[in-house]
Amino acid sequence: MAKVICPDCTSKAVSVSLVQGHKYYCPSCGWNADVAKSALISDRKPMAIMAAIGVMIVVLVLLRNPGDRVLAGLVAAFVCGIPLAFLAFATYQIRKLKGLMFQPVDHEAAVFSTSQSAPLPKTVRTRPNTGISVKDGYRELVALARPRKLKMTWRGRLYSVSGAVIVILYSYFRFPATWSLFWQSYSHGIKGWLLLGWPVIIYGYAFVFLRNRLRERHLIANGEVASGYVVAQQNSRYTQSIQYSFQDATERVINANCNDPSRSLYEGMTVPVFYDRENPDRSLPLPCSLTTIDTD
Repeated sequence: MAKVICPDCTSKAVSVSLVQGHKYYCPSCGWNADVAKSALISDRKPMAIMAAIGVMIVVLVLLRNPGDRVLAGLVAAFVCGIPLAFLAFATYQIRKLKGLMFQPVDHEAAVFSTSQSAPLPKTVRTRPNTGISVKDGYRELVALARPRKLKMTWRGRLYSVSGAVIVILYSYFRFPATWSLFWQSYSHGIKGWLLLGWPVIIYGYAFVFLRNRLRERHLIANGEVASGYVVAQQNSRYTQSIQYSFQDATERVINANCNDPSRSLYEGMTVPVFYDRENPDRSLPLPCSLTTIDTD
């Protein structure tokens, strides 16, 4: 798990485990503590419901088989044990959060670096409590000549190579046979068209991936730079996403969201955002890109 630095006091942040993903908070100044506490409380509700359902299932098993306590014990362990363990751990983490004493932070002096995945300049955090950070941050990025020199992150290289291997292998070994079967089954209606499901998924995903990489390279190489602010962060089963805000050159506030493959951004952090001057709604935080700036 990547090390996360508190954006307020630069102390090391602590994570709390959730049913899906995790949240970070600072035990020193209290950054993100309320968000972490709310997420834990939200996790407790479904776990309590699942545990109650498990108890009812155990009771039904005992009513139908009064003498089979071994079966009831196994059902209780699997159906009730897991949600009860999550419930107990979430309760422990909430009590731990409530017992912490936080120290106030001087926001004018706090300094931090926004990402662990790319070489970024440090920025002095002088934002007011309005959700928008200083517009003149990341001056080193602004000063770089355009088009900026770029390189792919290790995740970008991994995804690109893996995707290319899958497309090449499928195109060579499987697609010719699928295409032949399609024409043989074409007269049978929907059965023939169903054969095209995998080719559409594989080639469609490859096209979308390539299109997104070209778009983000254009934004980072030629786009304007603004200092953005992470408003919210969400976890899902496979991805992590953020909502962020920034001001464009006309000082209009832009709100947007995107996936965060770096899994390094949380509420309250500042990020360098690249955007299209003609269409500021097209924007991307640098840590959320599979392309970064080559400083070598």
